[in-house]
Amino acid sequence: MKRIGVLLAALLAAATVAACGSSTSSTSSTSTMSSAAASSPAASHNAADVMFTQTMIPHHEQAIVMAELAATRAGSPTVKQLATRIRTAQAPEIAQMTGWLGQWGEPTIMPGTVSDSPSGGMMNGYHGSSSTPGMMSTSQLSQLRTLSGRAFDRAFLTEMTIHHRGAIRMAQIEARTGRHAAVRQLAKNIETSQTAEIASMAAMLRQP
Repeated sequence: MKRIGVLLAALLAAATVAACGSSTSSTSSTSTMSSAAASSPAASHNAADVMFTQTMIPHHEQAIVMAELAATRAGSPTVKQLATRIRTAQAPEIAQMTGWLGQWGEPTIMPGTVSDSPSGGMMNGYHGSSSTPGMMSTSQLSQLRTLSGRAFDRAFLTEMTIHHRGAIRMAQIEARTGRHAAVRQLAKNIETSQTAEIASMAAMLRQP
């Protein structure tokens, strides 16, 4: 009887170890699956992230067009310096956003957008109309191209201020509703940097 008792105790101990091992393995497996799901592309972003990047890319592209005009048409060295800063900051951001869309398997142009029109596109959530916030129309951009010197400076500063305000609106929406941490951080950076540039442009416009 004593031997049977010892044997039963040994079997019970073995069963307990096996059960613990199974529980640990199950927990580990569940944890691994949860971790994989959290890191998958589908779980890392949402529709707000896609909309923000798809619309901020052409928004940045137009700002660069405006900045390149300033390089040859602006009369003020300060305006030219601002244009250089805008171009230097926004070109890498375009590449970054394009890369994200590629990772997500999304097109760089939002479906329904009129790609050859700076004001074209379907912008539900950002604006009550079909235009991207702050972007110049084709005719406004054509008019800017005809100016030079002081007239260009004032038009550029005025239009870029409007352009920046539109970008800030878009960035604020992304910061509130986006999921992708890096995209939301970019939106916050855009809001901070462009708010500062608006203040600088206001000071330039006040100069006689």
